[in-house]
Amino acid sequence: MVNTATRQTRALKFLKVGLANAKNALTSATSQAELDAAYQSLVTIVNSKLKNKEKAVTETEVAATEKTEATTGKPAENTKPAEGTNAIANTGKNDPRNGKEIDKNTAFRADTATATGIGADVVDATSTPKEAKPGFTTNIKAADLASQISWLDFGDTANWTGTTTTSDGKLALQVGATYTKEIMPGYVVTIKVKSLKPFQATEIYKKRLEDRGATAAEKATYDPNARNGYVSGSSDSTTKAAFAAGEEAKVIAEAQNRWTEVRTEGINTGTKKTTISSDLNGGNIGVQFEVSATFRGKVVRPAVVMADGESANPGEVVMFTTNGEGWQHIGEWYKNGDKSTRTYAPQDLTYYFDPANNFSYHKPVPVEGIDIRNWNTQQLRDSTQAGPDKKAVAWKYFQSADLTTAGLGTGVFGPNVSASKFAVPLVMTKGASEIGLYIASSGKQSAMFGFFPLDEGDAPESYGKAIHSIATVDGITGKKVNQPYLGHLSPDMDENNALDWTGDDKTTTADEGIDQLLPNDLKGKTNELIKMDRTKPGNYTITVEAHTDGAPQANIYGWVDFNQNGTFDEDERSDLATITKDGAVTLRFTKSKTYIDPSVNELGVRLRIAKDAAQIESPTGMAFSGEVEDFQDSNHSPTKKEKSKKQLVLKVPNKQQP
Repeated sequence: MVNTATRQTRALKFLKVGLANAKNALTSATSQAELDAAYQSLVTIVNSKLKNKEKAVTETEVAATEKTEATTGKPAENTKPAEGTNAIANTGKNDPRNGKEIDKNTAFRADTATATGIGADVVDATSTPKEAKPGFTTNIKAADLASQISWLDFGDTANWTGTTTTSDGKLALQVGATYTKEIMPGYVVTIKVKSLKPFQATEIYKKRLEDRGATAAEKATYDPNARNGYVSGSSDSTTKAAFAAGEEAKVIAEAQNRWTEVRTEGINTGTKKTTISSDLNGGNIGVQFEVSATFRGKVVRPAVVMADGESANPGEVVMFTTNGEGWQHIGEWYKNGDKSTRTYAPQDLTYYFDPANNFSYHKPVPVEGIDIRNWNTQQLRDSTQAGPDKKAVAWKYFQSADLTTAGLGTGVFGPNVSASKFAVPLVMTKGASEIGLYIASSGKQSAMFGFFPLDEGDAPESYGKAIHSIATVDGITGKKVNQPYLGHLSPDMDENNALDWTGDDKTTTADEGIDQLLPNDLKGKTNELIKMDRTKPGNYTITVEAHTDGAPQANIYGWVDFNQNGTFDEDERSDLATITKDGAVTLRFTKSKTYIDPSVNELGVRLRIAKDAAQIESPTGMAFSGEVEDFQDSNHSPTKKEKSKKQLVLKVPNKQQP
């Protein structure tokens, strides 16, 4: 029998030969099929030469030794092609790409999963929307939401390191530039610039070219080394000079201005430098940010909010990318209260830039029945070159495949029309380690970026997600925000929890310990029990501690999964409880249609508190204040005394306190 060292030596020999063959194929191949065959050969080596059982390897080696002379020049039996497959010996004859010339301007990539370029881990939109397009936000004022978001401010110069400046002294980004700030007590966020490249340098753009049937000339516009720069079609004289000189566009931020129409919806950041753009008009730019955060010393994945910093006309492109959860719509409002405002419209760049349509300032672009007159469509369409290297860009591939929502629920959102009668949406992503921002316009287009502190429930997925914003510092004014909460501990940063009832309890301060939920007279005396008093069949009460944190009042709803069907039903909700001061509050469940045996176990419970009762009427969805507490009882049989008092006892495992 061959020993382990010998097997390893021979396995390495096989692998080295395979790698050498693949290298030769990479330099000499004239078709995609040859590259595919080389790749499959490597796969075969890994699967058969390196992973076979010891006995099989030994027998194969002996047989090979005996038959060396007789089999020279013959195909190995294990490479015989299976009929109708693209196996190695078929050399790609069943591959629909067979015979096509390799694109000399496209880097070889054997498998999408191995790609490492910009945006390689981002899930792009498809023509089938992942979500329905929401309407306008009516249950929260934009100004109230804006105060919950900590907006990235280039004016916070003390929080930036590694930046550069423009010729007129404005702070500008460069690779490695880092922003670190404690945006509320205990919550520290960090943003680091990973790359500064436009959209045509991304894997997203490259894959769109491949998937949408781009021509050879269009495919050649993918350039992983492209640099931020300016477009050739801009009419701005300063931009024309910068383009001619091959200047690289610097990324800066300025205060909102009269074109920042999200301000007319109520998102007003005042004099803060929150709108990110190129230094001059006509920028074709991109920024890839690494994002991270800690809360009370422990690592969390922050929630990030983005929006157009200026309203976008047709042909003014703004896109956001994330490698976290897909973009979620969190707000959109009437401009200046005008109810004739339309919800945002995804940009159909293929239509806008079709030369046959010849849209220009003199021929407005029709968008959902509204004619929008602007120079941007014509000037970006006529920009045959972009960037310091003056290369072509296929602008229509900046368009989302999803022309219904522009990519909600996916890793790429935008571009949209948000000018004229169209609103500017706010979108959010959670769990991301990288966020991308891409802009292309003949004018001055911009975007806004903010952090959104959240508390989330940790009930299993079937119960639905409840989310609360919990910022304690106003993101605009810096003043304290009153945040009501349950128990004697303020909520922790419960983002990206495991959905197993205990996800919060394994993070940060474990604010959901049952003892901390109880009134003072019961703390330390319940053995981590919550007792639901049954006043009569179907009617129960729970008493917990709640705090207003200085707010005029707070509202509380609770849900108990009495029928244990894995959801919180309407008749399982408590009556509304409203408090105006700190202390004990009793939740009354008077609508339950289910008679509960006092010995029942494993009931799921959700409690929600917020300043606005309307935002927590449902067990799921987002509220812009307060917190959510999810917990579940474990097996416990009531005592005779408890049964005599007609109590349903919920017991939750001990939870670590700070």
